[in-house]
Amino acid sequence: KVIIGPAASSEVKAIASTVNSYKIVVISPSSTAPDLAIPNDFIFRLVIIDAIQGRAIAKLILKHNITKVVVLYRKDDWGQGLFDAFKENFESLGGTVVGIPFDPKAEEFSAEVRQAADALQNIGTGGSGVLLISFEDDGVSVLNTAKDIEILGQVMWFGCDGTAFSGKIPSQVGDFVIRVGGLPSTIFYPQKSVKTDEFRQRYLNEVGEEIDSYGLNIYDCVWVAALSILEAGEYDGEVIKNVLPEVASRYFGVSGWALLDEAGDRIGGGDYIIVKIVQEGGGLKWIEAGTYIIAKDTIEFRE
Repeated sequence: KVIIGPAASSEVKAIASTVNSYKIVVISPSSTAPDLAIPNDFIFRLVIIDAIQGRAIAKLILKHNITKVVVLYRKDDWGQGLFDAFKENFESLGGTVVGIPFDPKAEEFSAEVRQAADALQNIGTGGSGVLLISFEDDGVSVLNTAKDIEILGQVMWFGCDGTAFSGKIPSQVGDFVIRVGGLPSTIFYPQKSVKTDEFRQRYLNEVGEEIDSYGLNIYDCVWVAALSILEAGEYDGEVIKNVLPEVASRYFGVSGWALLDEAGDRIGGGDYIIVKIVQEGGGLKWIEAGTYIIAKDTIEFRE
């Protein structure tokens, strides 16, 4: 009666009808598509949805004095949702957006990358940039194609939570990424706390690598599910669904407060950090370059 996951918005959408019909509670740690924000369904998401990330990316790009953006984005539920959120915010702030979708199931994206180059030619490179809304593997493919087109190397590129902390991007297309500004990318990160720091260190000691924000969310999803089942007093999906928002509102976990809105999606509990790839110590690495502070609606860069 309770499922932790799925991770991707397309996966959540695919099971939505079934879980609602059979009254199965779903708690996703990372599905962020705005169009899945549906009140009174059986789907909960312990993550900030992309309506906020769209604002964060818009503010980040404008902070670099870029007012015209060509966007290469995945044509799926997540990519479309984030593109729409970005476009709405960027245009409301006076910017210009040219959107170019690509099929994430395609083997290569040369036609779409060529379209991006043509669009950039039309709007001019001055005050222009490129936003890449992708996951890791398709992002690498797009960047690998773009590196051979001169005009695409003349402007700054930006990413999102789908590209942030990718291991393949710096190792496979790092030289191009450095040339176009390090691919500043936004990703939600929970508010700092002793609980978070202690858990991160325990995870590092046990696993040997850093845990990301979605990993923290997964841990808290399990706790919210368990506490909701105990509160319900029975393993019944509808009863668990009804008590879960109240349980979550009282829960402070390794990812922060788990307060949910009327659609069952997380609100608050952190901000968006901005990470980018830099050259350091003879290699390439992701560093934290700044933060989009949700409450202040501002970008702050690290010195």
